[in-house]
Amino acid sequence: MKFCAALISHPLSYIYAHFLYICIFPDHLKIADLYHFVKVLEKATHSRLSQHLHTNNILVTEQYSFRKGISIEDSAFRPTDSVLKFFNQKKYVGRIFCDLTKAFDCMNHEILVAKLHFYGIRGVSEDWFMSFLTNRRQKIEVKSPNAAYNFFCGWGTLKHGVPQGSILGSLMFLIIYIYIYIYLCVYACVCVTFL
Repeated sequence: MKFCAALISHPLSYIYAHFLYICIFPDHLKIADLYHFVKVLEKATHSRLSQHLHTNNILVTEQYSFRKGISIEDSAFRPTDSVLKFFNQKKYVGRIFCDLTKAFDCMNHEILVAKLHFYGIRGVSEDWFMSFLTNRRQKIEVKSPNAAYNFFCGWGTLKHGVPQGSILGSLMFLIIYIYIYIYLCVYACVCVTFL
């Protein structure tokens, strides 16, 4: 794709702008064979969504995963520092560390789009994200080292989760789990760290 970028950039820009204009992420782009073309569209969308989230100060500072400029050391140092401050003030302290390993597979599409709406992603942009998430199909291949053939299950439509390897997936993760942080910190008065 890099070798022919000069030739295909203008037509691709037109095609992507058209998809954004009509609020549709076409089903035929949701297949792995078009991976590189989809990544370009996802990067552009990621950039705009990320800018919106940062400009409007939506992301919480206690979210350490998938954040530019925040390291694993920050996820260890900041909570430890806050615990020590509470100890020095002779206050009770508790901290919840949430390991959301399977979070990408569990995200409900309707809830995610509702969160996008809540944070200001509305109208055509909201419709585009719903189109991006829905009507995705996958099948599972079971490879057997001892068998002469592999086993495939039938195609199924994904009802939860974000596309594997998606550039937008990590940003969607941040959006849907902000409310967990807010609920626990505001209503339960606990310090939460997402790793």
